[in-house]
Amino acid sequence: MVADATSARASDKPVGNPSFHRLRWMMGAFATVGLAGLAALVVGGGLGDGGALGSWRETWTERLFDLLVIWLTLGGLTGLMLRKLIRLQTLSADLRVSEQRLRRMVESLPAGAVHVENGHLTLNRLAEEITGYPRHELPSLDSWFVTLHPGQGETVRRIYFAALATGFRQPIVVPLVRKDGVSRTVEFAVYGTAEEAVWLLHDITDRLVAEQELRASSGRLSALLGTLPDTVFILDADGRYLEVIRRDRADRAAVLGKRLNEILPAAVAERLLATIRRTIETGLSQSVDYHLGDGGDEAWYEGRTAALPFDFGPRPAVLLSVRDITPRHRVEQALRHSEARYALAVHGARDVVWDWTLDSNEMFFSRSWAALLGYDEGELPPGRAGWEAAVPAGERDRVAAALEVCRRSGAATLEIGYQALSKTGEPRSLLARGQVLRGADGRPCRLTGTLADVTETRRAEEQLRRAKEIAERASEAKSQFLANMSHELRTPLNAIIGFSEILSRGGEGAPGRDRTHEYAGYILSSGAHLLDLINDLLDMSRLEAGLYRLEEEEINLSQIFESGLAAVGTRAAEAGLSLDCRSGPEPLPLLWGDRRALQQVLLNLLSNAIKFTPPGGRVILAGGCSADGGLIVTLEDSGMGIEAAALGRVMEPFQQADMTISRKFGGSGLGLAISRNLIQLHGGTLTLASTPGVGTIATITLPPERVIGGLTPPLPAPAGAAAAA
Repeated sequence: MVADATSARASDKPVGNPSFHRLRWMMGAFATVGLAGLAALVVGGGLGDGGALGSWRETWTERLFDLLVIWLTLGGLTGLMLRKLIRLQTLSADLRVSEQRLRRMVESLPAGAVHVENGHLTLNRLAEEITGYPRHELPSLDSWFVTLHPGQGETVRRIYFAALATGFRQPIVVPLVRKDGVSRTVEFAVYGTAEEAVWLLHDITDRLVAEQELRASSGRLSALLGTLPDTVFILDADGRYLEVIRRDRADRAAVLGKRLNEILPAAVAERLLATIRRTIETGLSQSVDYHLGDGGDEAWYEGRTAALPFDFGPRPAVLLSVRDITPRHRVEQALRHSEARYALAVHGARDVVWDWTLDSNEMFFSRSWAALLGYDEGELPPGRAGWEAAVPAGERDRVAAALEVCRRSGAATLEIGYQALSKTGEPRSLLARGQVLRGADGRPCRLTGTLADVTETRRAEEQLRRAKEIAERASEAKSQFLANMSHELRTPLNAIIGFSEILSRGGEGAPGRDRTHEYAGYILSSGAHLLDLINDLLDMSRLEAGLYRLEEEEINLSQIFESGLAAVGTRAAEAGLSLDCRSGPEPLPLLWGDRRALQQVLLNLLSNAIKFTPPGGRVILAGGCSADGGLIVTLEDSGMGIEAAALGRVMEPFQQADMTISRKFGGSGLGLAISRNLIQLHGGTLTLASTPGVGTIATITLPPERVIGGLTPPLPAPAGAAAAA
């Protein structure tokens, strides 16, 4: 285009060369001289008498002068003619340049152009493309009407000439058949007269198809909008109604052009306007609910805004769809009230409401679910994620197994117990109860119910179970104890009764003096044995009832050891046992405690050691201070030992390692239990360690607060040790 414009400006000058310009200058000079000669002839009278050239001079000089004047005159006229010719040539060249420029302009038009001159046509390139014919195949109006408008040529001709006659400037739309047989629709505007005119052609076929599709789409959209329950408005940023859809004409005319605050209450109009402006600023859809009226006449509406994807006037506009949600709002309000009542009931029951859709595996838990496990609101993920976070994998498997049982059994209700971890990691026992909803195939599809924390209930049940077991064991032990005690009581009583009968006889059946003394000794020992049994029973009952009171005083532990060893020394010697007493490098300290209780503990332990140690064995009593300043007393024997299964029960009341009536060793089974309780009253402990076939070690520990700063004398030698040796 730039090159064309440059060539057009260059061609505005006359075409020629330097010789042409010199010739033109000479012809101009020659014409000037001729004109001067003609003037001289007129002035000299050459055209005087007889008219111009009417008479010749008689002399040759005069004739020669006349010829020169005539020649000059003819030359001047010739020069004038040549000058006119050259001027005409220049104008012709300028005309060709103008025609070239006009042709280029016509060719560059964005429309098809047809020049009509006295019935002859000239087409530009775009007109050729529209018709499909080259310009030489459409030379005239007749060829145009006949070729391009078959069957309608005359009609188009009349329309054309009518437009020329009336000066009608509106585009004419007519069908046209191209050279390739394709029908197109064109519109053309006519400018000019019947002799000469210019047509401007536009192929509007694609535009008409698009407009038709747009009308069809608009019709479908209108039909679709007609089925929606919404009223649609188009508003600008000032809240002015620009268009209304789905309103009758009276309503539409009543709101068009008005602002929101002219139609709606101020508060509602302000909220809607703020929503519209947010949509314009962000380009995002917004939603707002509002109501009109008060009391029972109020109506609720939902407004949704969307940015328009096209321009609607000079200012930004927004699409606002309004739906009447009054029925839905009333239902939601009733549902909220119902949910509030239900939530209040659930909260009062402190249970969790749950709902499990099995097909989608979605879970719902009420707000008390998090509180049940010690979480604050929002700390535990909602739904299934929160349930899986709180319930260990093994417990989830238990739930899955219970569901499988439910599926197979066809039960209508479900009850599953499992454990979940609280926020602190503490296991909590949960009990889920619910209804089973089944699908058409009979398979469970949904579960709903309540979830309760039964941890304390389970603990109480466990404690009750253990208490029941303990009570049953105690009852069994007491029954066994009574059976054993019947043997322990019957033996000394039989001796007492038998020897008493013998002593009560007179005459010849009476025993002698020596035998009487022996029988009295048997009665005394049997009575003492019965007294010991009764004392053990009384002490045990007082200890279990918490009525035993320590009579505390300063105690010389060496004296306790001495009296205990002296009491069992003879028995140890008779059993063939080695009885030894050891202590640390320092003498034993003084103690603060109950003398009688500590003596009873030591005697019980020594008696058991001697009782369960076979002949040739040893019993070692040792004492010393512990690292924390307390006291440790150990009694070790090389006896038969205690089985591991029996070691845990021998310190329980009425328990012995051998619970059969035919056991080898007697005893009530209360000695170790009484001893442990007496040591515990002093704040200490009594423990046993035993290996069957090796022996047993009993260890007494007393706390530092029972130890007094003074020291006791060195431990004495056991009373029966020498005899055993």
